[in-house]
Amino acid sequence: FFFFNDTATTEIYTLSLHDALPILWFVFRLLAETRNIPAAANRYSKILSGHCFWTLDRTMLNSSARDIALRKVRSGERASKKALEHIRSFQEQPDTVAYIRGNWRKVSGESWLKAHYGFARSFAFGVIQRLRRDTGWSAKPVWPRIWQYYRGGWLRFRQKRLFSTFDQAALGSKRYLYLPLHKEPEQAVNYQAHAWHNQKNLIRLISAALPMGYELLVREHRLNTGRRPTRYYREISRFPGVTLIDAFDSQFKYLRHAGLIVTDNGSSGWEGLLLGRRVLTLAPNFYEAAGLIREIDDINELGEAILAELWQDGRLDDDRERRLGCLIDAERETCTPVDESGHGRQLGLLAHLLEEARGQPSRNSPAAVSV
Repeated sequence: FFFFNDTATTEIYTLSLHDALPILWFVFRLLAETRNIPAAANRYSKILSGHCFWTLDRTMLNSSARDIALRKVRSGERASKKALEHIRSFQEQPDTVAYIRGNWRKVSGESWLKAHYGFARSFAFGVIQRLRRDTGWSAKPVWPRIWQYYRGGWLRFRQKRLFSTFDQAALGSKRYLYLPLHKEPEQAVNYQAHAWHNQKNLIRLISAALPMGYELLVREHRLNTGRRPTRYYREISRFPGVTLIDAFDSQFKYLRHAGLIVTDNGSSGWEGLLLGRRVLTLAPNFYEAAGLIREIDDINELGEAILAELWQDGRLDDDRERRLGCLIDAERETCTPVDESGHGRQLGLLAHLLEEARGQPSRNSPAAVSV
C-alpha cells in the first residue's frame, strides 16, 4: 500500500508532502486505483489538537469518524462527558487547533533578523555550490525570496487601510453574514471544493444574495496577506454590502455575533457550530456528520438557503450539543496523538482500515487498539 504522511510522526515508509500534498495525493491515488492498491493518507485532526487520523477517502477527510458519528447521531447515542467538556471549554475560551496556530506563528513570528539570516544562509550555500562545481541539487534562488519579502511588507502596509476591525459592542448591533477566506493555493478549495476555488466570485455571489439590512464581513486569511495585488481588494470592496476584515483580528468575536457563517468547508464552520451559530457550507466537510449544517452545491439555491438559515435558531440545546459531542467522540475513536505515544495505535488503526477496505474481518478492532 501507499503511505502518505504530512504530520512527520513516522519515519518508516513515509513521504512528507506538505504543500504538494493534494497534487501528489491525486497522482499516487490514481496510480494506486489503476493497480487496485489501497492508498492511505495520514492527516492532522481539525477537531482535536495534537492528533492525526488515517483515511482512504479521496478528499482526505476522516471518513471513519464521519461514519461512526452518523451512527451515533441516528441511534440517539449520548455524547461522552469528555466531549461535552470539550464543547463548553471552547465556548468559554475558543482557540484554534495546534497545527493551525503553528502556521500562524510562522507568519507573525519571523523577525527581520531571522528572515535575513535565512537569506544569507541560502546565498552562502549557493556560493559554495558554485565553488565546488556541484551539479546536484541546487539551492532555491535568493533574490526572488528577498523581492517577495519586501514586496509583501509594502503591500501589507499599503493595503492596511482597506481592512476594518470591529469590537464586540459594534458587532452585537450589526446584522451580518461572515465569510472567512481560505489561503490560496490551498487544498480545501483547489482540491476539496474546486467549484468554489474563485473566492472573489464567491464573494460577488453572496453579495448579490444578501437580504436587505445585512452586510457581508469578509475576513482575509493570514497566509494571503502581502501576496494579493491591491486591485483585488479594491474590487471586492466595491461589491454591495461587503466589508473586508483584518486577517489578524480574532475571528471568534465575528463568529459569535454572525447571523450566518458561510464557508466552502473551512474550520470556521466547525468553530461556529461550537459557538451556537448557523452555518451554510458549499462542499463536503469534516463536521457535516453532526447534521447541523445546510450544504448546497447549486449556486441557484444560494439566496433561498441564506434566507432559510437566517430564520433558524443556531443556539445550542441538548440535542445540538449531543450531536456535536458524538462527532467529537467519533474523532477521538479514530485519531491518535501526533507524538510518539500514538505510534503503536496509529499502526493498529491503519491495519484495521486496510482490512475493512479489503472486506476482511479485522484483527485490530477499534476497541482493541483504543487508548
